[in-house]
Amino acid sequence: MTARDHIEPLLDAALLARARAAAAATQRHLVVELEALTGIEPRQLLQALAQLLDMRVIETADMLTLQPAFDRVPLSRAMQRR
Repeated sequence: MTARDHIEPLLDAALLARARAAAAATQRHLVVELEALTGIEPRQLLQALAQLLDMRVIETADMLTLQPAFDRVPLSRAMQRR
């Protein structure tokens, strides 16, 4: 067990469903609706989403210490937005 396993989740499927419905109704971003529904500040909300999705959050300072893997994703592709 890791320390993450002991943290009570701040988000659940029901809350995400409410936020999705609100986002569809208001045409605002899902994260904006989650912030409004929970009152959680953005950084903490990001951590909670990452925990729910079993993903890791990399802070900007940590990201800047990493080396790009352009052999896996070329720079031109990495810079594209959908």
